[in-house]
Amino acid sequence: MPVEGIDVSKWQPEIDWVAAARAGIYFVFIKGSEGTYADAKFIQHWEGSKGLMLRGAYVFFRPDLADQVSIATQMRTLYRVVSDTGDLGELPPVLDVEKAPCTWSQVAEAMDLLESLFGRTPILYTSPGFARYLGPLPAHLRAKNWPLWIAQYTQAAEPTLPNGWTTWTFWQYTSQGRIPGYTSNIDRDRFNGTLEDLFRFAGMPLDRAAWWRVNRLERLTLGVAPGTDTGGQGGTPQGTPYRVTAVSLRVRRGPGIQYPVVGGLRRGQIVYVVEVSDYGQPYAPWGRIGENQWISLRFAEKVQ
Repeated sequence: MPVEGIDVSKWQPEIDWVAAARAGIYFVFIKGSEGTYADAKFIQHWEGSKGLMLRGAYVFFRPDLADQVSIATQMRTLYRVVSDTGDLGELPPVLDVEKAPCTWSQVAEAMDLLESLFGRTPILYTSPGFARYLGPLPAHLRAKNWPLWIAQYTQAAEPTLPNGWTTWTFWQYTSQGRIPGYTSNIDRDRFNGTLEDLFRFAGMPLDRAAWWRVNRLERLTLGVAPGTDTGGQGGTPQGTPYRVTAVSLRVRRGPGIQYPVVGGLRRGQIVYVVEVSDYGQPYAPWGRIGENQWISLRFAEKVQ
């Protein structure tokens, strides 16, 4: 079975991430920035899909603006937008290349900057048509082995590879996909490998991948990801934001260690505490982050 994913931006304003994950969506690419601007829905999508899908952020590259907004500024904008969440995601960053005029030297500059900022080899998103416009990939750039996310809407079993690649890593195969949790067309993507291959690509060791899958299953069983309690006020998180400081943190059904574990969080995740309880329990105070979901605040810090 292929591993399915989606990609989203402000044009998909509201998504039921639990419903999408239950339908077998395992990864998502989320637009982070364009030029010097953050995507209006980035934080909402980034936090909403956390723990349910493997996430990567992409920058819509504007080489046509390079005289006004340098390539370095554009790449640093993506890094700032993502790093300000305290969470760089699971998948590498993506350079979305589909805007002319553009050259391979500009693409290489942007990719090198992303790698230096994020500490990971970034993914290149483009289409066969735009790759033809750019021309053959120069030999000195082939050695960089950039993972390819190819956009091609075709009935063929495989996408067309641009000159310079022998395989694809991700394939955006339609812009008119449908998934539970979203009421209109959405981009659908596919990973070229198994789920275990995707975890390896994400750099997740087997023990961490197993823990991630257990937490995901628990959240799907609960029907809501920890930290998404909205206080009855719609889709915007309410309460006080806290960042998890422990390597892993158990989510319990009530404010104490005598309550059963109903989920888990990892270091760096942001949750919203809507109620604090201190009844002399060990590891008090306890904070409620959702319906029947509590964490010990001894292992989290308030986000200033």
